[in-house]
This record gives sequence, structure tokens and C-alpha cells, in this order.
Amino acid sequence: MKFRFRVVIGYLMGMEDRLVMELSRLRREAESIRSEMESVTLGVRTGVARAVGSGELWGGEVQILGDLVEGSRVRLADLGRRLEYLEREIEEKRDQLLDLVKRRKGLEKLRARWLEKIKLERERSEQRFLDEIGIRYFGRSLV
Repeated sequence: MKFRFRVVIGYLMGMEDRLVMELSRLRREAESIRSEMESVTLGVRTGVARAVGSGELWGGEVQILGDLVEGSRVRLADLGRRLEYLEREIEEKRDQLLDLVKRRKGLEKLRARWLEKIKLERERSEQRFLDEIGIRYFGRSLV
């Protein structure tokens, strides 16, 4: 069976494309989580500022404010854990992508050397053929 560089390089490029798409999806998701964390934080700050700015706080308002802060804290903790997981995934995908690029570039260099070797062999073969024709022609001209 003949080894085909083009097929293997094409396969690696396809894998690279899939990893790039997955990496961009993970980055978009991480950015979405960051913006959600910002909006939750802003919501808590706005709620607290509104309650404090109104002057006196009633018992029910304090309870509602406490629930808002506690719920926001839990939500932020969940989002933080999800963001850490996504950042680990992004790092892993980035490492995989770098490894694939290195392997593909190595194969491309190997293919270029192989093509150069074939080209040189073909040129030598043609030169031998032309030399043989020249020798025969010269030999006939002497007779």
C-alpha cells in the first residue's frame, strides 16, 4: 500500500478545523458566562443601591435584599465553576491544536523533501537517458 501524504495532511487539516471551531465555541460560551456574571453583579449592586438610597429599610425589604444577595452569590459561584471548567477545556483544546499543527507541518516538510528527492531522481534518470542517446549518436558518427 502506498503512503499518501496529501490524504494524511488533509485529514490533519480537517481535525484542525474541527478543533478551531470547538475552541471558538468554548471561547464564546466563556465570554457569555463572563457577561452573565457581570450582569448578576450589576443587578445586586443596583438592588442594594436602590434599597439603601430609599432611606429606611423595612423588615421585608431586608429579607428580600438578603435573598437577592444570597441567590446571586450562589449563581456567581456556579458560573465561576463553569467558567473554570471552560478555561481548562480551552487550554486542553489549544494544546491539542498546537500538537496537530506541529504534526501537520512536520509531514508537509517531509512531503516537500520527498517531492524534491523524486524530482532529483527523475532529472538524473532523464540525464542518463540523454547521455546514453548522445553516446550512441557519437558512436554511430565514428563508424
